Amino acid sequence: MKFKTFSGSVYELDLNNKRIRRLNGNKAPTERQGADGEWKTYASLLNEPQVDKSLVIVWKVDIVDEEQILRTTETSYIKEIWVNT
Repeated sequence: MKFKTFSGSVYELDLNNKRIRRLNGNKAPTERQGADGEWKTYASLLNEPQVDKSLVIVWKVDIVDEEQILRTTETSYIKEIWVNT
């Protein structure tokens, strides 16, 4: 599955292997996203990709003083979704 956000970024999402990569964008990717084209493994998604909603990616869950801390990235709102491309 691929999707494009309103900010112009294009992502490829591999749900079976819990991997995502940003293919390109108008601004530099965040540190957690890594370089464009680089697959990154995520722990979970807080929601499913949907048009007109952002996608929240949970990269890692840390336990600090018995509390869970989620390392996340939230994309801008999704403009288009392509399945099986």
